[in-house]
Amino acid sequence: MAATSSKTPVDSVSCESGLDGKVGAQAYCDVTAGGATTRRTIEVSSVSGLSMKYGPVPVLAKTVVEGSLLFQLKRGRVRR
Repeated sequence: MAATSSKTPVDSVSCESGLDGKVGAQAYCDVTAGGATTRRTIEVSSVSGLSMKYGPVPVLAKTVVEGSLLFQLKRGRVRR
C-alpha cells in the first residue's frame, strides 16, 4: 500500500497523464490521504527493461522555504 511522507495510507491517486518510462519523467497527481488531497509531482528514478521505479518528489514546507529566502535576502545572495 502506498503512503504519504507522514505514513498515512493513501486513499486514492488521480494523475493528469501517464508516466513516460524515462528517468526524470514526471506526472502531476492529486493524492488523497487521511481525508486531505494534495497535488504531488511523481518522478521516474530508474528504468530497467519494462520496469521502472518512481515516487513523489520531496516537498519543502512553506516555513522552510520562507526561512531560507529570508536568510539569503539578508545575506544579499538572492539575485534580483
